[in-house]
Amino acid sequence: MLKDKLVFNSYKTKKYYGKQTVDIKNSPLKKILNDWIKIQDGDYLFTDTKGNYLSPTKLTFRLYSLFKEKGKKISTSMLRHIFITDKVLPNIPKLTELEKQARDMGHSLEEQMKYKKFDTPGAEEPIQKPKRGRKKVEKN
Repeated sequence: MLKDKLVFNSYKTKKYYGKQTVDIKNSPLKKILNDWIKIQDGDYLFTDTKGNYLSPTKLTFRLYSLFKEKGKKISTSMLRHIFITDKVLPNIPKLTELEKQARDMGHSLEEQMKYKKFDTPGAEEPIQKPKRGRKKVEKN
């Protein structure tokens, strides 16, 4: 059975973040993972059809394939964008909350802000970046 925390100690940003612990005591994820562990044969959480380790590349491909079957084009990067956007909106949290969310995702606040999409509820049009180049001057 799963305890109340998940511990991650092998990921691409470990040189900056070391071991990362995520509390799941009161999370629906705990039940889902416990149910999965009961039916899983291997030692790994994510496995191929033979119970062998599933590499990050193969996991990405498998997730993409599952969404494609449902007519969706969703990648692991898009899942990160969705997670960050849904967690932050509708209220933009204080900076300390943004920092905590960045830490939870295993990256810096700067990296977090690359994924974050700021939408203002009720806005008619999204904010547009200014166009580069010369302004066209009309002659009278």
